[in-house]
Amino acid sequence: MIVKNESNIIVRLLETVTPLIDSYCICDTGSTDNTINLIEDYCNKNNIPGKILKEPFKDFGYNRSFALRGCNNMSNVDYILLMDADMKLEIKIDDINNFKKTLTKDAYYVVQGTNDFYNNNIRIIRNDPKYSYWGVTHEYIELPDTALIDNISSNVMFINDIGDGGSKADKYKRDIELLKQGLIDNPNNSRYLFYLANSYRDSQQYEEAIHTYTQRITIEGWIQETWHSYYSMANCYMKINQHEKAIFYWLEAYQYMPTRIENLYKIINYYRYEKKYGLALLFYELAIKIRSQYSHKNHLFLENDIYEHKLDYEMSIIGYYTNMNKSKMIIMCMMLLNKKSITVSISNNIFNNYKYYCLHIKEFAIKNTDMNSRYTSLLHILDNIGVEKMKEHSGMYPSTPSLSINKDTCDEIYVCKRYINYKIDENGEYINQENIITLNIFAVIKEAHGLWYLHDEFVMDYNDEYDDNNMYKGIEDVKLLHMPDTIYYTANRVSNAGNFCVEHGAYDYTTNKIMESTMLSIDNPKKYEKNWTMFIDSTNNYKFVYEWYPLTICNKNNDKLDIITKIEMPIIFKKLRGSTNGIIVGDEIWFLCHIVSYEKRRYYYHIITAIDKTTYKLKKYTQFFTFEKEIVEYSLGFDYFEKEDSFIISYSTNDNESKYMLINKSSVDNLFIKLD
Repeated sequence: MIVKNESNIIVRLLETVTPLIDSYCICDTGSTDNTINLIEDYCNKNNIPGKILKEPFKDFGYNRSFALRGCNNMSNVDYILLMDADMKLEIKIDDINNFKKTLTKDAYYVVQGTNDFYNNNIRIIRNDPKYSYWGVTHEYIELPDTALIDNISSNVMFINDIGDGGSKADKYKRDIELLKQGLIDNPNNSRYLFYLANSYRDSQQYEEAIHTYTQRITIEGWIQETWHSYYSMANCYMKINQHEKAIFYWLEAYQYMPTRIENLYKIINYYRYEKKYGLALLFYELAIKIRSQYSHKNHLFLENDIYEHKLDYEMSIIGYYTNMNKSKMIIMCMMLLNKKSITVSISNNIFNNYKYYCLHIKEFAIKNTDMNSRYTSLLHILDNIGVEKMKEHSGMYPSTPSLSINKDTCDEIYVCKRYINYKIDENGEYINQENIITLNIFAVIKEAHGLWYLHDEFVMDYNDEYDDNNMYKGIEDVKLLHMPDTIYYTANRVSNAGNFCVEHGAYDYTTNKIMESTMLSIDNPKKYEKNWTMFIDSTNNYKFVYEWYPLTICNKNNDKLDIITKIEMPIIFKKLRGSTNGIIVGDEIWFLCHIVSYEKRRYYYHIITAIDKTTYKLKKYTQFFTFEKEIVEYSLGFDYFEKEDSFIISYSTNDNESKYMLINKSSVDNLFIKLD
């Protein structure tokens, strides 16, 4: 390795290579800071023997070769790790000693770059005096023709090329001067021409870059560099708004090397912006065919994000304008949202567009004309809960109800219907009063002779000690969970300190009294704690889901939640919030959750996720859906009629209308997507 003025980052690099190296040899080309002292102090502290060579900078090939020569006379040095100070070595295996024993070849390629942009480079070589670097800059290792070279998988190690080195300020100017001199010494050297063009491009000298790429293409050379010259020349033309020439050279790149798709992606992106969706679709279909037929892992300067998600992201937009099958577009969007590589902006844009493909499950709900008398009587009762009681409370509007079926007898349903004193306007903004007030109507519905009837209802009792001097009055978003002889609940409360908390307790509906009410706490709490959900597991004990990414399962310990397990989940769960308590369906626990897309106004999407009731491992999840295409939809109730093999969902639209939906399990099963 060679260094100069790397004091800000050198220890970072050394920390990452320490598990692998036994010694070091570093060439300093003229540091004026404390780089040398930092190297020596770190290595002495960590018992790493080695040496620092001092040699003024001539060019990269010369100085790197000088460092290699310094390794040749070091004892017990079989292999050399080649790094730069602005890199980090990511070692992804535990048994490093065993890895060292597997090194038998003369040289090894290691993947370097970022998750989105990377290429293979020789980074481990045998300690052999015959090996040296060639090139004034963008140098490479020269090996004998007989050398045996192998690849080290990125699952074993990866070089994170951060690029924040101490000598980067004048990099392009320095490289251009070195490469121009290199071309004087070695006229028409294809590598020098290629990297000179790149330096012009990266320093925004696009006309010079185009001229130099043209020279590079003329003399041919390595196919990857030639393809990249066509590709980069087109990118330069796009920068100077000569779009027709950009398209021409992207196509020339395809003609020259029809196994890469970055150029086709650029064409697709251009036509999509130009609203020429048919042309964009044409090139997309060509690109996905190439992607499926050819490996792309060893391409020079691979733009991996194009292969991983950017290409399909284009299709997630184009599909709307080309009348693609909505089901296929939903699957594509779900697949993209599960890519760890996508950026926040792309993820947000996918959600912004998802509304155009999204299913509205009211279309699959059991219609009134198809309901039996049992269901008809139930919906009639549900729709009228609180109507009479709330006549005494003017200015209150129905909002989100919750419910829980008595699974012991299956002939009782407990419902909590929320009423609020505020509304949402047509722009999705809340119209609040001086205080935000919630009243809850608790209802007991019973079944007799195949019909449901209202057994009792009343304004639900609650602990009002937090109402004093508080803008928020009442308990919000009550969720009910029936267990033998007990109804447990959670609710959102705002403490007198202004923190959003979760209240938990037991409720005795026979006396309309809250029992065991407490404000739950958890280690390292957030300012806004809400959306915790309960469920009954295979041991018939109730647990809490604290959050979904990772899936965090908790036990209640007096007034505190203790985390008992965390389970890795797909990245699509990162924004998920719990809507309803879990319900047992066979050997699984199903939850109805939601996600919010923040646009000009909020859009709510829902998802059903199933975990194993014993291990809590994820079993499956549905596509995102809405209930009935309303912008703001929120649910607190989700339960299962096992006899009818159907679900009931209680929800609100725009926070001012309570609604209920009955849907067959077979219809929900069709919403689940295939897991990778």
